[in-house]
Amino acid sequence: MEINETLIMKNTKHIIAFLSGSIAYIFLWTFLSSFGNHYSHPIINENMIAAFTDNSAYKSIEKFKNIYLNLTASVSGTGMKTGGKLTTTEGKMDMSVKNWIISGGIWADEPEVLNSLRHFYDPTQNEGSRYLTDQSRGIMGYVQSAYGVYDNPKIDGVEWAVSHSAHDYTWVQGKIAVKDAFNTADPTKRKELMGKAWRCLGETLHMIADNATPAHVRDDAHPAPLGDSEYFGDPDTFEEYMDYLGQNEKTQGLFKKWSQLPADVNLTNNLKKATTIRELAHILAVYTNTSFFSNQTISGTDSQGYPVVPLSKTGKKYSSPKIDKSMFIGSHFEKNGIKICAQPWWIGLVSNVSEVHIDKPTVESMSTKIIPAAMEGGKNAMRLFIPDVKVYISDFSSDGAFKGSVIHTKDAEYTLPIVYNGPVNILDKKLKIIETVEAKDGKFEGKLKDLSVGEISAFLAVGGIEISSNSVVKSDFVIDSGHIFITGSFDAKVAYSGKVPEGIDKTWSGTKDESLDFYFYKENNPQANNGNISVNVKNDPFQITYNPSTNELLSFSVKSTKTWAVDNWDLDETGSGGGIPAKFFSSPDWSPNYKYLIWTVTGAEALKYVSEAKIYTKQQMPWSVGLIEEKWLTKLQSNAKAKLEVYLVFKKK
Repeated sequence: MEINETLIMKNTKHIIAFLSGSIAYIFLWTFLSSFGNHYSHPIINENMIAAFTDNSAYKSIEKFKNIYLNLTASVSGTGMKTGGKLTTTEGKMDMSVKNWIISGGIWADEPEVLNSLRHFYDPTQNEGSRYLTDQSRGIMGYVQSAYGVYDNPKIDGVEWAVSHSAHDYTWVQGKIAVKDAFNTADPTKRKELMGKAWRCLGETLHMIADNATPAHVRDDAHPAPLGDSEYFGDPDTFEEYMDYLGQNEKTQGLFKKWSQLPADVNLTNNLKKATTIRELAHILAVYTNTSFFSNQTISGTDSQGYPVVPLSKTGKKYSSPKIDKSMFIGSHFEKNGIKICAQPWWIGLVSNVSEVHIDKPTVESMSTKIIPAAMEGGKNAMRLFIPDVKVYISDFSSDGAFKGSVIHTKDAEYTLPIVYNGPVNILDKKLKIIETVEAKDGKFEGKLKDLSVGEISAFLAVGGIEISSNSVVKSDFVIDSGHIFITGSFDAKVAYSGKVPEGIDKTWSGTKDESLDFYFYKENNPQANNGNISVNVKNDPFQITYNPSTNELLSFSVKSTKTWAVDNWDLDETGSGGGIPAKFFSSPDWSPNYKYLIWTVTGAEALKYVSEAKIYTKQQMPWSVGLIEEKWLTKLQSNAKAKLEVYLVFKKK
């Protein structure tokens, strides 16, 4: 009997421990989720969308010149019907693009217990070791250890959001869905794929917001279901207060206010340069980590000169920021005018206990930089997520026949070709649909019934991504030849080898007058595509881009290498900037079967346009046997000699 009672008592203890642990485990999600997934995260996602699309700011980015993001477009997909702490249910949904992205900000934390543990990223650690390792106080720490949370899953927030195999709605899965949506000719399948794509983007934006949260980039576990308690955890004031503000956004509007403030200039510039989502997320995490404290990671010396030791169990010390008494103003420590932590003003008068902490005024002050930082991260994530796809009309003849193509330009995120199959609408000058044709493997063609239409453009839509071409005026002319001519004074360096004649310096630098010249002809098979002319002349790439509706030169590029005997001539000419208008000219000396476009600028205007014109020559001088001249020309000088001339000759078909 005694044995049985003992066994019963032991089993009872195990059951109580298990139930207590399970309850605490369920509580973990409450403050491990940055901002709060039901209120603040969807608000942040919505503001990120607005930051990207309001006032069409994204139109200033080159690849978006002819792309419009239709946030009201309806797409379908699999969404979360009910969330939960350990399980969820999903089902088919139809929502707008905007609502899919916003909802992704909520669903990224579902199921709440498991996913909240995967949303930490410490940029100071080596790659592969940036996941959560900190343990909370009391029963929360016990749960982390007993249930394997401390050692498992060993997944950081960026890895989980970008490409983890156990996550169905990663950034990578979203890009695959976008690629497949362009490729499929099935309109129903296209809508379903884009629903998944926008959800994946929304879940990734949640990660971006996490990387603007101090506790999530400083390895600071902070579950606190009962507040600050030695036995129940370590609350993070920033996240608790931000969740409260999220619940009251309709009346207070602080998130919207902070979202419209400027972010740190250096951060903004660095995020704009990011070419991959991993790079972008890391840049943002580094900024947050080095600029702000979480409640458990404050370090430095307090207003009385006493050391402040981080309270997190790992005891990690971060190099920046650090506080000292010179930063103490009133009751807060400030850095660059931003409150980063607080200390009661009476410390030193009645007590020497530091009590350095994050309070609500600190949170509000930090938010004036943290929320704009999150907005910049979100804007640039959207920039990277939408592929660079353009539609062109390459040919439009007087008989109504037209041809065109849909072309994807690869980048660091979209390294595989995106090929479009599906409808392309042909629009007239008033943007009315006059014809619809099917693109096959990125190519389309057709013939207008109304031959009086003299100007057309093309338009296609893929689940909220709407792409239009420039307008093309009816023409029976094709490219026949072209020419780029740059002349003027260039920065020069000249070096001679061999015997140098009297009066000649062996090396010198200064300016030198030079003419740089390049031609191509029809036999070189120039490829014309709605204002983009490219051709290879003896393997030398030559390209001109202009706006066919305004005849405005946009850019040119030439790279050439020529060799004659011992002479070697390398030419590299590039130009960009646009703004040189031109008109068609007819020459009385030519047949009416020809016409030409010519762009000419001189002096300072030429310098503004020519970004770079370089030449390198190495040749044996004929007047001195054995003397070799090496010459480098670089920047074009701003003077009266500077001249840029670009022309294209067209021949009637």
